[in-house]
Amino acid sequence: MLTELISQQLHPRPQSRDFYYLYSSPMKIPETPATLFGPYGSRLKEMEETHGQNGISNPAAILNGRVFREAVHHVAREHLSAGTEVGMTHTFGLRSLLHAPGELPTYREALRTHSRILRDAMIETGRKVKEVLSFGPAKDCYRPDPKFTPQEFADFHGAQAAEARILNVDAAWFETVNTASEGVGIALAAKKYKVPAIISFVLNREGKLLSGESAGDAIREVDAASGRYPLGYSFNCCPVEALETALKDCKRLNGRIIGVYPNASSRNQIELETSNESVGLKEPLQNARYLNYLAKKWGLKIVGGCCGYNHRDVALITAAVQQDLHDIRLPQTDLV
Repeated sequence: MLTELISQQLHPRPQSRDFYYLYSSPMKIPETPATLFGPYGSRLKEMEETHGQNGISNPAAILNGRVFREAVHHVAREHLSAGTEVGMTHTFGLRSLLHAPGELPTYREALRTHSRILRDAMIETGRKVKEVLSFGPAKDCYRPDPKFTPQEFADFHGAQAAEARILNVDAAWFETVNTASEGVGIALAAKKYKVPAIISFVLNREGKLLSGESAGDAIREVDAASGRYPLGYSFNCCPVEALETALKDCKRLNGRIIGVYPNASSRNQIELETSNESVGLKEPLQNARYLNYLAKKWGLKIVGGCCGYNHRDVALITAAVQQDLHDIRLPQTDLV
């Protein structure tokens, strides 16, 4: 399957430290399911507890010295060794710098350093994978803000889209989006800068956006406003039991949903965030088989895990996809 995925020539990944590349061709969605990097944050927090090195999970800390860069590099290598075929950067949390006056140069430097680390890890492991930049929402991930307009969202995400164009990545992946309005703004910003984009909505346990909007309606709204510009959509940072409900809601969208990567926990996202507790998978093998079942049933192209997953969990997903292991039974979680 890996051979099929990379049969189309990927962008060259020069070993040069200069990242002012010209933008070239967009990412092509794989024909068979590919696995996505797990979250850096969960693994880095685990390393913080194990080694007593505070702060390495903060993506901006990568500018603070070698130990921080090596930690991120280590996690990238772990995910590449787990057989992933879509590599994501540890840049979701950098968006806070865009809200701070005068921090745009710091944001750019941190983003480019993370991109370089991923590319260096690919060179060292001999793994050429699709490279995507992780971008977070403009406001709070889990508390929708109805005051922001699509144009205000587009203005914010324009800074992120512009950097994705400069860095010559395969796609910009905008994650944990909780309103259709922000999805519209993201699509318009990506279209303005001609950046291939994937928009990932965060769901509640009922399979709706955290704003209460239907996933299908939100995607129709974004596609209508942008001329179907995004490469596709995904669902992330949500309870695993929310996925099939949302996928059913989108069944008439002709393959617009390309990926899913749920949380290990089924708890409310705000509750999980404020508890500061790391919740792992209860049934990693069954979870992997269930995600492959969803991929086969709904024609998904990319599967993986979000909060609480590690490289070992991702390796199981890779094995389930490659060995065609699938199971309709919903895996047990901390609440199910």
